[in-house]
Amino acid sequence: MFIIFGWEKEEYDKINFTQCYCYNCSEVKRWVLHTEVEWVSFFAIKTVPFLIKRNVYCERCGDSINIANLKYMSLNKSPALIIDYIECTQFAKKNDTQKSYLIEKRQQSEQNMNDRL
Repeated sequence: MFIIFGWEKEEYDKINFTQCYCYNCSEVKRWVLHTEVEWVSFFAIKTVPFLIKRNVYCERCGDSINIANLKYMSLNKSPALIIDYIECTQFAKKNDTQKSYLIEKRQQSEQNMNDRL
């Protein structure tokens, strides 16, 4: 008896995942959820999801943030939690001077948008 097994990789994007401010490109843009699943297959039939990777990335600049599976399960309950996670992750790489500059730049951008309306 022969058993044929292998690996299959599946990738897909959820385009309208969330919309929030990107501190990398300084604009409010859509963030896309990219999911990559590696399956164990028997006789060319996907049976067991072996590895799941999730990233969110800014649609404009491509700034990517890895989301662990347990973190994704808790974040998926609320869009506000996702937005907070994205902002905190983008700020984690910055020092205090950079953070204050980015916050000031965002406030100026929002003020300009309000003035136009």
